[in-house]
Amino acid sequence: MITSSFFMSDLMVNHNPFIDHIINKVYYCDISALPNGLESQKGKELLPFVKLIDKFEAICHDIANDDVVFTFRTNKDAPKYKLVRVDLKEPSTWTEVLQETEKDVLESAIAVNGDQMVMSNLSDVKHVLQKRNLERGALLHHLPIEIGSVYDVFVPSKDGTKIPMFIVAKKDIVLDGSHPCLLYAYGGFNISLSPTFSVCRIVLARHLGAVYCIANICGGGEYGEEWHKAGSLAKKQNCFDDFISAAEYLVSAGDT
Repeated sequence: MITSSFFMSDLMVNHNPFIDHIINKVYYCDISALPNGLESQKGKELLPFVKLIDKFEAICHDIANDDVVFTFRTNKDAPKYKLVRVDLKEPSTWTEVLQETEKDVLESAIAVNGDQMVMSNLSDVKHVLQKRNLERGALLHHLPIEIGSVYDVFVPSKDGTKIPMFIVAKKDIVLDGSHPCLLYAYGGFNISLSPTFSVCRIVLARHLGAVYCIANICGGGEYGEEWHKAGSLAKKQNCFDDFISAAEYLVSAGDT
């Protein structure tokens, strides 16, 4: 199903980017090839779309275009995502602009300043920003974001997998096992839980002396599609094992 579109000079590209974990198709139409533009299609069922991607097998989002040359972010054959360029005049030829990395997940890329892009990579559940050349993918500038006073640990799960967990507590708190603790996790639908500000959590930590923890159990998108599948369907038990391991760690470390 086509749910959105954008126009670029005489070209219209349609795709389905409703939410990031939904796979999509990509079609395009050369409007200049129509005798009287879109007016000539009134009363007709479909535009003469060319099917650039006609299978629901991966996510493919447009980043930018230079005339008919498009840059896409996709997880096709790259569970942690990569950037590719395709010339719509040669739609079968795809060129990698930026290869998939071994660990970090390419969460987003935005075209800026004409020939550049700002990328957000998820590295151990922390966002790292980079500015790169749009056409070649060359690194221009690295923008580290310090995580501040919130800290993270890696908890070994039942099968030995290292589970990242963020811990938030009042500054200078003495972790002697006497504090209440709220442990939260999600572990589903390829959704990543990264640090965000919350008034409720501040109240818990500052006024109630509580420790707030987010366990990034498998099933989410923190380490790409493999991490998602490790907590899905027949492997769903891994999510519960991860959560239990996180709780046991907090008790043994004196957080609660």
